[in-house]
Amino acid sequence: MKKLSLLGFLLISSIVSVSQNLVPFKNGNELYGYKDKSGNIVIQPEYKEANKFYKNVAWVTTKDDKDVLINESNKALTPLYDRAYGEGFDSTNDLAAVSLNDKYGFVDLKGKVVIPLIYQKVTDFEKGLANAIINHKAGLINTSGKVVIPIKYDDQFLIEFDSKGYAPAALNNKWGYLDVTGKTIIPFIYDDAYPFVGDYAMVGKGKGKYGMIDCKNKISVPLIYSDFGVAGEDLYIASLDKVKYGFIDHSGKVIIPFVYNSVGRFENGKSLVKKGNEEFYIDKTGSRVDK
Repeated sequence: MKKLSLLGFLLISSIVSVSQNLVPFKNGNELYGYKDKSGNIVIQPEYKEANKFYKNVAWVTTKDDKDVLINESNKALTPLYDRAYGEGFDSTNDLAAVSLNDKYGFVDLKGKVVIPLIYQKVTDFEKGLANAIINHKAGLINTSGKVVIPIKYDDQFLIEFDSKGYAPAALNNKWGYLDVTGKTIIPFIYDDAYPFVGDYAMVGKGKGKYGMIDCKNKISVPLIYSDFGVAGEDLYIASLDKVKYGFIDHSGKVIIPFVYNSVGRFENGKSLVKKGNEEFYIDKTGSRVDK
Protein backbone atom coordinates (compact mmCIF):
# COMPACT_ATOMS: atom_id res chain seq x y z
CA MET A 1 0.00 0.00 0.00
CA LYS A 2 0.96 3.62 -0.34
CA LYS A 3 2.73 4.72 2.83
CA LEU A 4 2.51 8.24 4.13
CA SER A 5 5.65 10.33 3.92
CA LEU A 6 5.89 13.83 5.30
CA LEU A 7 7.01 15.15 1.93
CA GLY A 8 4.48 13.34 -0.26
CA PHE A 9 1.74 13.66 2.37
CA LEU A 10 1.71 17.44 2.35
CA LEU A 11 1.50 18.41 -1.29
CA ILE A 12 -1.29 20.64 -2.55
CA SER A 13 -2.32 19.66 -6.07
CA SER A 14 -3.93 21.36 -9.07
CA ILE A 15 -2.34 24.77 -8.57
CA VAL A 16 -3.50 27.28 -11.15
CA SER A 17 -2.27 30.83 -11.38
CA VAL A 18 -5.12 33.23 -12.15
CA SER A 19 -3.80 36.66 -11.25
CA GLN A 20 -1.19 37.83 -13.72
CA ASN A 21 -1.05 41.43 -12.49
CA LEU A 22 2.08 40.95 -10.43
CA VAL A 23 4.96 38.59 -11.03
CA PRO A 24 7.78 37.70 -8.63
CA PHE A 25 11.36 38.77 -9.32
CA LYS A 26 14.67 38.31 -7.50
CA ASN A 27 17.24 41.04 -6.83
CA GLY A 28 21.00 40.80 -6.39
CA ASN A 29 20.63 39.99 -2.70
CA GLU A 30 18.62 36.86 -3.51
CA LEU A 31 15.43 38.44 -2.17
CA TYR A 32 12.08 38.39 -3.92
CA GLY A 33 9.56 41.11 -4.63
CA TYR A 34 6.91 41.72 -7.28
CA LYS A 35 6.69 43.75 -10.46
CA ASP A 36 3.71 44.69 -12.60
CA LYS A 37 3.40 43.88 -16.30
CA SER A 38 5.31 47.04 -17.20
CA GLY A 39 8.27 46.06 -15.06
CA ASN A 40 7.58 48.54 -12.27
CA ILE A 41 8.40 47.37 -8.76
CA VAL A 42 5.18 47.20 -6.76
CA ILE A 43 6.38 45.16 -3.79
CA GLN A 44 9.99 45.69 -2.77
CA PRO A 45 12.22 42.61 -2.60
CA GLU A 46 12.11 41.46 1.03
CA TYR A 47 11.17 37.77 0.88
CA LYS A 48 13.28 34.61 0.70
CA GLU A 49 10.66 32.98 -1.52
CA ALA A 50 7.65 34.26 -3.42
CA ASN A 51 4.92 32.37 -5.24
CA LYS A 52 2.76 33.60 -8.09
CA PHE A 53 -0.38 35.51 -7.22
CA TYR A 54 -3.57 33.50 -7.32
CA LYS A 55 -6.84 35.44 -7.17
CA ASN A 56 -4.96 38.50 -5.90
CA VAL A 57 -3.14 36.75 -3.05
CA ALA A 58 0.23 34.99 -2.77
CA TRP A 59 2.21 33.00 -0.25
CA VAL A 60 5.66 34.37 0.58
CA THR A 61 8.46 33.26 2.87
CA THR A 62 10.06 35.81 5.19
CA LYS A 63 13.73 36.14 6.06
CA ASP A 64 12.93 34.17 9.23
CA ASP A 65 11.63 31.22 7.17
CA LYS A 66 8.00 31.81 8.04
CA ASP A 67 5.19 31.75 5.49
CA VAL A 68 2.54 34.43 5.24
CA LEU A 69 -0.28 35.23 2.81
CA ILE A 70 -0.19 38.72 1.29
CA ASN A 71 -2.37 40.70 -1.09
CA GLU A 72 -1.22 42.88 -3.99
CA SER A 73 -0.70 45.78 -1.59
CA ASN A 74 1.73 43.62 0.42
CA LYS A 75 -0.69 43.48 3.33
CA ALA A 76 -0.37 40.34 5.47
CA LEU A 77 -3.64 38.43 5.54
CA THR A 78 -2.50 35.71 7.94
CA PRO A 79 -0.19 35.38 10.91
CA LEU A 80 3.20 33.84 10.30
CA TYR A 81 3.00 30.09 9.74
CA ASP A 82 5.80 27.56 9.92
CA ARG A 83 4.83 26.46 6.43
CA ALA A 84 2.18 26.79 3.76
CA TYR A 85 2.25 23.73 1.55
CA GLY A 86 2.42 23.60 -2.20
CA GLU A 87 2.71 26.76 -4.28
CA GLY A 88 -0.58 28.24 -3.23
CA PHE A 89 -4.19 27.15 -3.14
CA ASP A 90 -5.93 24.04 -4.34
CA SER A 91 -7.95 25.52 -7.21
CA THR A 92 -10.87 23.14 -6.69
CA ASN A 93 -11.74 24.59 -3.28
CA ASP A 94 -9.41 27.58 -2.71
CA LEU A 95 -7.98 26.17 0.50
CA ALA A 96 -4.33 25.98 1.51
CA ALA A 97 -2.78 23.65 4.08
CA VAL A 98 -0.70 25.40 6.76
CA SER A 99 1.19 24.34 9.85
CA LEU A 100 2.22 25.98 13.11
CA ASN A 101 3.99 24.24 15.98
CA ASP A 102 3.55 20.86 14.25
CA LYS A 103 -0.22 21.25 13.95
CA TYR A 104 -1.97 21.37 10.57
CA GLY A 105 -5.13 22.91 9.18
CA PHE A 106 -6.45 24.94 6.24
CA VAL A 107 -7.01 28.62 5.45
CA ASP A 108 -9.01 30.28 2.67
CA LEU A 109 -8.17 33.10 0.24
CA LYS A 110 -8.93 35.74 2.89
CA GLY A 111 -6.49 34.13 5.29
CA LYS A 112 -9.31 32.90 7.50
CA VAL A 113 -8.78 29.58 9.25
CA VAL A 114 -11.48 27.32 7.81
CA ILE A 115 -10.25 24.06 9.34
CA PRO A 116 -8.51 24.51 12.71
CA LEU A 117 -4.84 23.65 13.14
CA ILE A 118 -5.47 20.59 15.29
CA TYR A 119 -4.12 17.76 13.14
CA GLN A 120 -0.76 16.00 13.23
CA LYS A 121 -0.83 15.69 9.44
CA VAL A 122 -3.16 16.41 6.54
CA THR A 123 -3.21 15.66 2.84
CA ASP A 124 -4.50 17.71 -0.04
CA PHE A 125 -8.19 17.42 -0.86
CA GLU A 126 -9.25 14.92 -3.49
CA LYS A 127 -12.89 14.89 -4.55
CA GLY A 128 -13.64 17.06 -1.54
CA LEU A 129 -11.98 14.83 1.04
CA ALA A 130 -8.61 14.97 2.82
CA ASN A 131 -6.83 12.55 5.13
CA ALA A 132 -6.37 13.95 8.63
CA ILE A 133 -4.53 12.47 11.61
CA ILE A 134 -4.94 13.01 15.34
CA ASN A 135 -3.15 10.94 17.96
CA HIS A 136 -1.79 8.66 15.25
CA LYS A 137 -5.27 7.76 14.00
CA ALA A 138 -6.45 8.64 10.49
CA GLY A 139 -9.81 9.52 8.96
CA LEU A 140 -11.26 11.81 6.32
CA ILE A 141 -12.56 15.37 6.57
CA ASN A 142 -14.43 17.47 4.01
CA THR A 143 -13.69 21.06 2.98
CA SER A 144 -15.71 22.48 5.87
CA GLY A 145 -13.71 20.42 8.36
CA LYS A 146 -16.49 17.93 9.09
CA VAL A 147 -15.24 14.41 9.85
CA VAL A 148 -16.89 12.13 7.29
CA ILE A 149 -14.81 8.99 7.94
CA PRO A 150 -14.10 8.52 11.68
CA ILE A 151 -10.55 9.27 12.75
CA LYS A 152 -9.79 5.83 14.10
CA TYR A 153 -7.82 4.01 11.39
CA ASP A 154 -4.10 3.21 11.35
CA ASP A 155 -2.28 6.33 10.21
CA GLN A 156 0.64 4.94 8.21
CA PHE A 157 -1.37 4.60 5.00
CA LEU A 158 -3.53 6.92 2.92
CA ILE A 159 -7.27 6.32 2.71
CA GLU A 160 -8.01 6.70 -1.00
CA PHE A 161 -11.16 5.70 -2.86
CA ASP A 162 -10.94 3.76 -6.10
CA SER A 163 -13.25 3.93 -9.11
CA LYS A 164 -15.81 1.72 -7.34
CA GLY A 165 -15.93 4.06 -4.35
CA TYR A 166 -14.10 1.61 -2.08
CA ALA A 167 -11.00 2.35 -0.02
CA PRO A 168 -8.64 -0.12 1.66
CA ALA A 169 -7.97 0.89 5.26
CA ALA A 170 -6.15 -0.57 8.24
CA LEU A 171 -7.53 -0.93 11.74
CA ASN A 172 -5.34 -2.40 14.48
CA ASN A 173 -2.95 -3.71 11.80
CA LYS A 174 -5.68 -5.57 9.92
CA TRP A 175 -6.99 -4.53 6.51
CA GLY A 176 -10.50 -4.21 5.14
CA TYR A 177 -12.48 -1.90 2.87
CA LEU A 178 -14.71 1.13 3.43
CA ASP A 179 -17.25 2.84 1.19
CA VAL A 180 -17.55 6.62 0.87
CA THR A 181 -19.91 6.79 3.86
CA GLY A 182 -17.38 5.05 6.10
CA LYS A 183 -19.33 1.78 6.18
CA THR A 184 -17.20 -1.37 6.38
CA ILE A 185 -17.98 -3.34 3.23
CA ILE A 186 -15.22 -5.96 3.59
CA PRO A 187 -14.19 -6.88 7.15
CA PHE A 188 -10.78 -6.15 8.60
CA ILE A 189 -9.34 -9.65 8.30
CA TYR A 190 -6.41 -9.23 5.90
CA ASP A 191 -2.74 -8.48 6.53
CA ASP A 192 -2.50 -6.36 3.38
CA ALA A 193 -4.95 -4.92 0.86
CA TYR A 194 -4.81 -2.92 -2.35
CA PRO A 195 -7.34 -0.82 -4.29
CA PHE A 196 -9.88 -2.51 -6.52
CA VAL A 197 -9.05 -2.65 -10.21
CA GLY A 198 -12.37 -3.26 -11.87
CA ASP A 199 -14.20 -5.85 -9.80
CA TYR A 200 -11.13 -7.39 -8.13
CA ALA A 201 -8.55 -6.43 -5.52
CA MET A 202 -5.31 -7.99 -4.36
CA VAL A 203 -5.12 -8.94 -0.67
CA GLY A 204 -2.58 -10.67 1.53
CA LYS A 205 -2.91 -12.96 4.51
CA GLY A 206 -0.42 -14.85 6.61
CA LYS A 207 3.28 -14.83 5.84
CA GLY A 208 3.35 -12.97 2.55
CA LYS A 209 0.68 -14.97 0.73
CA TYR A 210 -1.37 -13.04 -1.82
CA GLY A 211 -4.45 -13.61 -3.94
CA MET A 212 -7.55 -11.73 -5.05
CA ILE A 213 -11.08 -11.06 -3.86
CA ASP A 214 -14.15 -9.63 -5.56
CA CYS A 215 -16.26 -6.77 -4.20
CA LYS A 216 -18.34 -9.23 -2.14
CA ASN A 217 -15.20 -10.59 -0.44
CA LYS A 218 -15.35 -13.85 -2.39
CA ILE A 219 -11.88 -15.23 -3.08
CA SER A 220 -11.29 -15.39 -6.82
CA VAL A 221 -7.58 -16.19 -6.69
CA PRO A 222 -6.40 -18.37 -3.77
CA LEU A 223 -4.08 -16.61 -1.32
CA ILE A 224 -1.11 -18.83 -2.14
CA TYR A 225 1.25 -16.59 -4.08
CA SER A 226 4.42 -15.15 -2.56
CA ASP A 227 4.72 -12.55 -5.33
CA PHE A 228 1.77 -11.06 -7.14
CA GLY A 229 1.00 -7.97 -9.21
CA VAL A 230 -0.92 -6.43 -12.08
CA ALA A 231 0.51 -7.37 -15.48
CA GLY A 232 -1.91 -5.32 -17.57
CA GLU A 233 -4.27 -6.47 -20.30
CA ASP A 234 -6.39 -8.46 -17.82
CA LEU A 235 -3.48 -10.61 -16.61
CA TYR A 236 -1.55 -10.81 -13.34
CA ILE A 237 2.07 -11.65 -12.60
CA ALA A 238 2.33 -14.45 -10.05
CA SER A 239 4.95 -16.61 -8.37
CA LEU A 240 4.63 -19.35 -5.78
CA ASP A 241 8.23 -19.10 -4.62
CA LYS A 242 9.69 -15.79 -5.94
CA VAL A 243 11.89 -17.92 -8.20
CA LYS A 244 9.69 -18.91 -11.13
CA TYR A 245 7.09 -16.53 -12.56
CA GLY A 246 4.10 -16.82 -14.85
CA PHE A 247 0.73 -15.20 -15.52
CA ILE A 248 -2.80 -15.88 -14.26
CA ASP A 249 -6.20 -14.26 -14.81
CA HIS A 250 -8.61 -12.89 -12.19
CA SER A 251 -10.18 -16.32 -11.68
CA GLY A 252 -6.82 -17.84 -10.75
CA LYS A 253 -6.47 -19.78 -13.98
CA VAL A 254 -2.83 -20.18 -15.04
CA ILE A 255 -2.58 -18.59 -18.48
CA ILE A 256 1.21 -18.81 -18.92
CA PRO A 257 3.13 -21.38 -16.81
CA PHE A 258 5.55 -20.48 -14.02
CA VAL A 259 8.75 -21.10 -15.94
CA TYR A 260 10.42 -17.67 -16.11
CA ASN A 261 13.05 -16.12 -13.87
CA SER A 262 11.50 -12.69 -14.40
CA VAL A 263 8.60 -11.22 -16.36
CA GLY A 264 7.42 -7.76 -17.33
CA ARG A 265 4.02 -6.15 -17.78
CA PHE A 266 2.13 -6.73 -21.00
CA GLU A 267 2.12 -3.83 -23.43
CA ASN A 268 0.53 -4.13 -26.86
CA GLY A 269 0.13 -7.85 -26.27
CA LYS A 270 3.80 -8.50 -25.45
CA SER A 271 5.83 -9.08 -22.29
CA LEU A 272 9.61 -9.14 -21.89
CA VAL A 273 10.61 -12.29 -19.98
CA LYS A 274 13.82 -13.92 -18.86
CA LYS A 275 14.43 -17.66 -18.82
CA GLY A 276 17.87 -18.73 -17.72
CA ASN A 277 20.29 -16.26 -19.29
CA GLU A 278 18.04 -15.47 -22.25
CA GLU A 279 15.64 -12.53 -22.54
CA PHE A 280 12.88 -12.45 -25.16
CA TYR A 281 9.30 -11.38 -25.75
CA ILE A 282 6.20 -13.55 -25.49
CA ASP A 283 2.57 -12.96 -26.40
CA LYS A 284 -0.47 -13.70 -24.23
CA THR A 285 -0.41 -17.36 -25.23
CA GLY A 286 3.19 -17.72 -24.04
CA SER A 287 4.57 -17.99 -27.58
CA ARG A 288 7.87 -16.29 -28.37
CA VAL A 289 7.43 -13.25 -30.63
CA ASP A 290 9.59 -10.55 -32.16
CA LYS A 291 10.01 -7.25 -30.34
